[in-house]
Amino acid sequence: MIEYNEIRVKTKEDWIKVLNNEESLGNENVIKILKYVYLSNNHMTNGKKIAEYMNTEVGGINAIIKSFGKRVLDLLNLPEMAGEHGQNRRWNIPFVTAEDFNGDVFTWKVRPELVLALEEKYGLKEEYDNSIDDGARFVLENFEKTLNLINNHEEYLHLKKRVISEYSRIKYIKYTGNMYEHFLKFKGGNHKYADDFAFLEDYGILPNEAISDYLEANYSNELDHYCGIDDLIVGEKYSNSEIANTFKCSNMGGMRRSHDTNSLVLIAKHNNPLYDDQWSDDGILNYTGMGTTGDQSISFSQNKTLAIASKEGIKVYLFESYVDNEYYYAGEVELSGAIFTADEVDAEGNIRKVIKYPLRRKDKKANIIVDIEAIEQSEKEKIKEVQKHSVEEIKEKAKSIETKDVSSKEVKTVYIERNQYIAEYTKDRAKGICDLCGKEAPFKDKNGRPYLESHHVITLADGGPDGIYNTVAICPNCHRKIHVLRNREDIEKLEKIILKYLMDDEDAENIKKWEDLFK
Repeated sequence: MIEYNEIRVKTKEDWIKVLNNEESLGNENVIKILKYVYLSNNHMTNGKKIAEYMNTEVGGINAIIKSFGKRVLDLLNLPEMAGEHGQNRRWNIPFVTAEDFNGDVFTWKVRPELVLALEEKYGLKEEYDNSIDDGARFVLENFEKTLNLINNHEEYLHLKKRVISEYSRIKYIKYTGNMYEHFLKFKGGNHKYADDFAFLEDYGILPNEAISDYLEANYSNELDHYCGIDDLIVGEKYSNSEIANTFKCSNMGGMRRSHDTNSLVLIAKHNNPLYDDQWSDDGILNYTGMGTTGDQSISFSQNKTLAIASKEGIKVYLFESYVDNEYYYAGEVELSGAIFTADEVDAEGNIRKVIKYPLRRKDKKANIIVDIEAIEQSEKEKIKEVQKHSVEEIKEKAKSIETKDVSSKEVKTVYIERNQYIAEYTKDRAKGICDLCGKEAPFKDKNGRPYLESHHVITLADGGPDGIYNTVAICPNCHRKIHVLRNREDIEKLEKIILKYLMDDEDAENIKKWEDLFK
């Protein structure tokens, strides 16, 4: 881990001066970001999570903080902070940042002097103290001391990856009881890395083997603070680490078996176009099995576990995710019908047979209301993945698939999911020309593509299918016109446009579907 910890603003008083200066703050986004990072575990998070919280791109967050850093330097008349290649590192003014060992994750931690200033200015300390148990916080700080020690002693640098890996498993644990349970397994030193970390006690740092005893001796009043499976709340959001710690399962994969809790955890990743897990109107989720390439097998790994779960007494739990590391708990689920297969695209772009498990929530009373921002971000991520393919690949996939069970989610408004292969191919075949008015797209998007919008002639809300025989690409003006006026002449024109596309492509299968839909 490469840390960037050079200090420019050295006192709480200077930071108070900054926080009291409206010109230096710029706008409310700076304070929102500072408060968000402050209230994160150990006043630390990463740029991607901040971007998700602010509903923007990571680049936008970097720009906000770099601009803020420049204003701070100007106000306090301080010199620039330069990186190893001479570039300005203005985001390091408010934050200590570190590049993770794999080079693609940046951790941002509020500088200690700014922590004190935020507490004094906005009274955040009580809110932060109530967000995590003291015992759990002690363990996280103990790990931070370990990392600082390793960073400053070359002879220990080979252990860094192990420390970071273990820290990633515990950094979202909020309760001392869960932290205690996690470290019980290390007690007695019965693991292969125990001797490697024995040196920590020479520096006054607890090794993993001593943490459970320390928590029992010093935080006994918090040991009953515990989040178990039965404490999870349907509709609430949980992190990946919280799921792994609660169910004692892996923190990777979409189907996670735990023998310790005799459970199978299912993750429905709605921001991944590879898995088309859709809810039907009667409350059935057709969940896709394991296997990213080639035909899936019912006897493969956890595919078999899910198939026999009821018979073997294995409880199955479902989480749904729309953005990374944010999982909505859907509760316990069970098979509600016969397992079947469907044709879908695999990771290599080939059509293959996937296994579909019709699942029903056991407790249907609690509503799961999803943040509209999360769903919109999920759609953006799926579009990015689809656009990595060539126009011809998108065309072939769009022609071969159709979303039969169109899924909806309860949000502030109902949002109906679309298949992004179908949407992208519809826009590609229009070649930048609006299917209704016949004019060129009014502008190009940031990737240089003509901006048109995919529209269903018979809308999804009216029960129309999500297939290329029901979609057109139209400019924003015509799209609004269609929804406002619903002019019959416009609709008939679009029907004919679709048929022409299909006939030009000699797509007999979709021509038949067009005839069944519009004739």
